Amino acid sequence: MNKELHPPARFGTKAETLARLSTLVTTCTIGDLLSFTVGEWMKEKRNILKNAQNNFPYTKLIVRSSALIEDTLFTSGAGQFRSVADVPSQNETALETAIEEVIASYKDNEV
Repeated sequence: MNKELHPPARFGTKAETLARLSTLVTTCTIGDLLSFTVGEWMKEKRNILKNAQNNFPYTKLIVRSSALIEDTLFTSGAGQFRSVADVPSQNETALETAIEEVIASYKDNEV
């Protein structure tokens, strides 16, 4: 295999990997993403919620995990953490609750 044509797989968080793939895929679409760390959430919760509402107005969102330990070259953590679907973007309380549920699932899995 020619390494110039096929560079080695590089893993990061789910959000980082999807962002890298979004420029490469040709037969599917990877939607817009908004990602942040737990530390950023703890410091900038209101700004993150407003950013989500401004970037995804009047739609339903899926709040998903994006931890470094989810997927590596040798393991898959698929389904290990909580995801919350159908969260109304303009319902700040529902959005905050969904994010908190996903973050809590990190603790449940000893991240």
